[in-house]
Amino acid sequence: MEYRLPVVHKLESLLLSSERMIKRHASRFDVLNFYTVSEARWVVQTICQNLRGVLQVFDLTVEDAVPDADAEQDSAFLEHHLKFVVDDGDDCNDLQQSDSSATQCNRSQNGLHEDRKDADDSDPFGDEWHEVKRGLQAQLARLSIVTEDAIDCTESTEIGASDHSTMYKSVWQGQEVAVKRLVLVEQGAGKYEQMAQFLMEAALNAPMSHPNVARVLAVVRSGLIILELASESLFSWYQHGWVADWGLKIQVAHQAALRLAHLHAHRIIHRDVKSCNFLVFPPSSGDCAVPVVKLCDLGIAVGQSEEWRVETTKRQQPGTKKYLAPEIDAGKAHNPQSHVFSFGAVLCEVVV
Repeated sequence: MEYRLPVVHKLESLLLSSERMIKRHASRFDVLNFYTVSEARWVVQTICQNLRGVLQVFDLTVEDAVPDADAEQDSAFLEHHLKFVVDDGDDCNDLQQSDSSATQCNRSQNGLHEDRKDADDSDPFGDEWHEVKRGLQAQLARLSIVTEDAIDCTESTEIGASDHSTMYKSVWQGQEVAVKRLVLVEQGAGKYEQMAQFLMEAALNAPMSHPNVARVLAVVRSGLIILELASESLFSWYQHGWVADWGLKIQVAHQAALRLAHLHAHRIIHRDVKSCNFLVFPPSSGDCAVPVVKLCDLGIAVGQSEEWRVETTKRQQPGTKKYLAPEIDAGKAHNPQSHVFSFGAVLCEVVV
């Protein structure tokens, strides 16, 4: 039996991860830090695949794949409720369940939410989702919400793009700005997951008042964020031939470190610290030669609870490969310590 002790310990660890996942799923929905259906599916399958390997020692087995039908059902349920959360109006009559898939999803969820049956039968969302909606609206109230026609699109020039967004140089209120436009998937394929994450990014920026914070000037609820326009990224800045002064590089790196520390003070984990995500702005005064550096792109950042340093649930981790700490490659969650590793990689680029 002694040879089985390491296997038993691994089994205990996996069961603990399972317990955390179930506990997380049963807790109140947090729009600032939630699992998408694809993330939840990845976590469940990863845990079950590991369990399958361990249980083979005991001649036992477990299913290690989430059926497509179950994932589609969960996606329909989450999309329907997130549509209510991100919708600008207070009236949810137009969001009543009219399609059979949404109705079926609500029925399937009843077994998981027996303690929430006290909601008014005429309201398909209940107190919890109304509270989530009010919380998001309170966060966004700290930002300027505008309509898309406030942006001068005739002056827009594309300056960057990723899988999920496109960045433009444009004009708003007579000043040049950067406009981040969300690239939305088609209806029914995670559109409102995307919208919720987009609004989460804007909400995470709301309390960030700091000289090394890329300011969000305004938000368009349809999927645009208006930001102050930078001169370039840190990645392109350090490659200029004239950037050779050691003292200048140290001052720039110090600003970048202050930004990370500010995020940690607000219990926010960026999850993609790299030189391209630091923006370089002109010096704050004509007498100073040191540019201003700010960290941007909170699109894959997450807000953390009071227990953020102690207990986390495993999830699929984003980030850029060459900047990732070894433990992230091994499936651990991003944390302040992994930020330090990623920032060390940035320093190697800038200073060396």
